[in-house]
Amino acid sequence: MRDDFVFTARNKVTVVFHFLWTRSTIHPDARTSSRAMRASAAARVPRTCHACASRGRAASTKDAKRAMAGQRRAREDAVAVVDVLKGSTTADDSGEDELDAVVVNPATVARLARYAEWGDGGVKGFFEPGLCALYASLDAFHVRNGVKGSLAEIGVYHGKSFAPLALMRRDDERCVAVDCFDAQEHNVDDSGAGDRAAFERNVARAMRACREDDDDDEDEVGSDGSDGTDPAWLRVVEADSATTPPETLTRAADGQTLRIFSIDGCHTESNTAADVETASRTLHDLGVVVVDDAFNPDWPGVVAGLFRWTERNRNRNRNGGGASTAPPLVPFAIGYNKVLMCRPDAHDALLTHVKTSRETRASVRKTAEFLGGEVVVLPHGWISTFHGNERLSSSN
Repeated sequence: MRDDFVFTARNKVTVVFHFLWTRSTIHPDARTSSRAMRASAAARVPRTCHACASRGRAASTKDAKRAMAGQRRAREDAVAVVDVLKGSTTADDSGEDELDAVVVNPATVARLARYAEWGDGGVKGFFEPGLCALYASLDAFHVRNGVKGSLAEIGVYHGKSFAPLALMRRDDERCVAVDCFDAQEHNVDDSGAGDRAAFERNVARAMRACREDDDDDEDEVGSDGSDGTDPAWLRVVEADSATTPPETLTRAADGQTLRIFSIDGCHTESNTAADVETASRTLHDLGVVVVDDAFNPDWPGVVAGLFRWTERNRNRNRNGGGASTAPPLVPFAIGYNKVLMCRPDAHDALLTHVKTSRETRASVRKTAEFLGGEVVVLPHGWISTFHGNERLSSSN
């Protein structure tokens, strides 16, 4: 045992000495170049995460490396999504997808493909590229079934996840943005401070970058995207969503029901339940509610609020419901850190559509049970995987 110990120790000393000698003999320019490359790469990585952006806390070096890996995988996902979307409007040789090719909205598909290519455009926030394909699939479902209605989001932040909804808008449809913006006393869990000027500017940039098929001046958000003049299709409700009556959103949408309603506001249990209630009361019969951060461990209030609303709504309906009871919602898909919900009567059709549509069928992992019903399970997404639970630095 003694000899073995001495031998091991000597080898360790030799290895350490060799390492130090090698470092000393490497040309200084080579070491400098290596450090410069690492610094250059790090400079391209955001140093704050979405959750702590409003707090101003810097990410750690480990987080920066993870961010680089996540960005690389997100870019790969974006390339794959673009390929899927560009192929979704062309029937294959068998002809079995001919119906999908006919009814899909080619303008919407092209815009979403450009948004996936455009990436975040420097906009703060999270948006999985795979959602572009999922949204294109939902839009195709609505086109096939003759659904018209507005699109809305609670908690627009800087516009990153609102822009794809705006790109899906068809003629005579409205887009409704709800956010407390500067009134941050309503953002009780500090889940991201919205900025109306940044929101309008970023949506304008996305419209210019991704609606190349349009010559419609109505699509501009302000003459240059910075003067705060909203176009006719965009309706901004600057308020606390938890206390905003559903009728306010209906009026903002010119009386239209909402065919897609994204919820990404305050992430507490009570606020999430209130936002789902609003969505349920304003939704089209074939509409879809998209609840963000339902599986993000940083925001347990979201899934708790979703369970709370679902159970309360079921109890109301068991007891006879009435005019004061919101129509029920059931989940039909989970993925990309979101839960997608619809009316019970639309569940089977939407679940089947997501499983079989050309935009999403290759991404379906399996089916599972969630909140008492069957759901399609889609990928979680690389951005959500790498950044969904960012470790906040304690240095600030």
